[in-house]
Amino acid sequence: MCTAPHPVYGISHVRITDKLTRENWLQKAVVRQGPTSIYYTYILYAGATPEEGPWMVEVNGNDVNWEYFPRIDDFSREFADLDDALRYANAEDGSFFAESTVPAERLYWPQERPPESHTVIDFNPRRPKKNE
Repeated sequence: MCTAPHPVYGISHVRITDKLTRENWLQKAVVRQGPTSIYYTYILYAGATPEEGPWMVEVNGNDVNWEYFPRIDDFSREFADLDDALRYANAEDGSFFAESTVPAERLYWPQERPPESHTVIDFNPRRPKKNE
């Protein structure tokens, strides 16, 4: 399920923190910096409730078109244990993600943006019959 920091709900600096915890992961994201990209990182859950796994650490890479075309980078991973997902997202597990990124300074955080919205257009609308 999508959690509050998912980009579909917009990007807000209020929802960015230094570290994800069991208390804040549903509401917060972290931002890490690698040699070629900025990584906006948050956790989703696939169970019926946030307490049920698996949990997916989504790592969205930043490029020139970040605000228009966010992409999920190769660093995204699924975990059966929430604590493992938190350690990975916080780069505290010795993984390649942990070794190749550092916490990003606020200057490099993605720009804030509003939630995404979509308009559904019916190309074949039903029209009421005219009475003659």
